[in-house]
Amino acid sequence: MSEVTELSVENFRGIAECAEPIPLGDPTILIGQNNAGKTSLLEALYLLKGQSDPVLGERRYVRIAGAHGRRLAHQYTGESEITATTEESEVVATVDPSGVETTVDGLGPKQRRGNGDFDVVDETFSLLFDTETPHSKHTDALAERFDEIQASGIHAEVAEFVGDSVGERFTEVLFDRGEIRKAPADGTPFMLDLDDLGRGVVKTIPVYTAVELVEPALTLWDDVESSLHPTLTEDLIQWLVDSPTQAVVSTHSLDVVTAALQADTDQMTFLSVKTEDGTLHTREFGHGELRRTIENAGHDPRYLPVDP
Repeated sequence: MSEVTELSVENFRGIAECAEPIPLGDPTILIGQNNAGKTSLLEALYLLKGQSDPVLGERRYVRIAGAHGRRLAHQYTGESEITATTEESEVVATVDPSGVETTVDGLGPKQRRGNGDFDVVDETFSLLFDTETPHSKHTDALAERFDEIQASGIHAEVAEFVGDSVGERFTEVLFDRGEIRKAPADGTPFMLDLDDLGRGVVKTIPVYTAVELVEPALTLWDDVESSLHPTLTEDLIQWLVDSPTQAVVSTHSLDVVTAALQADTDQMTFLSVKTEDGTLHTREFGHGELRRTIENAGHDPRYLPVDP
């Protein structure tokens, strides 16, 4: 599926409507205070396409509805509608208490186009890393696929990535044992329990591994800054920029915004997000404007203005 360029959400969680369609880039940084609507946008994108999560194995709708008492409609009434525009098509997901029904250009999963079968069920469409799901849940799920991870070399790649970011020499992550091999320059290699590493590294390892393994069209990461080492934050943002996946992440951290401003790309989209009386408002910022505005806001990106 091609890049999602625009998103609209109606009657979904705290969002009754969007003031205007939301532009998305590659990557997109959603900035705002708590309850601004950032998480709801990520969850809407996650539900857009595919029945089951390609790593966790659970149904997408069950995962999101279960986190919110199975009440996803705004004010718990009616259906939710999520509409995404790509360069090639329009994807619409209708959400109600029975689940999610998706169409692409008006066609459902059992309909056909003139050029053959057309299946809208794409299980690898997106991955969501949220604050509701413990990082250990992804780590345990990846342990079940360790042979595949090892065969692709991702177990060594992720170890080198986090090691370089935090100034350590790691050579491989053994998901099936919950360990990482450390190889100090002046000593004998030894194994460490993953849970003994810093929280930021422990959270990064399953995210990096899952994205490299699944290669989703969309990578969705909520509250990306939690517990991350500053250098690791910079390296993660650049990795998301360089990855084939389209990334949409949320933050209220100055470190993440600063790392994004310094990333080697001119395709970054920065959106300030705010919801008032059920209407979600966004404002897009250019790099220079964002730098100046953060300075005027006392270096706290949570208080970026939404109104022009």
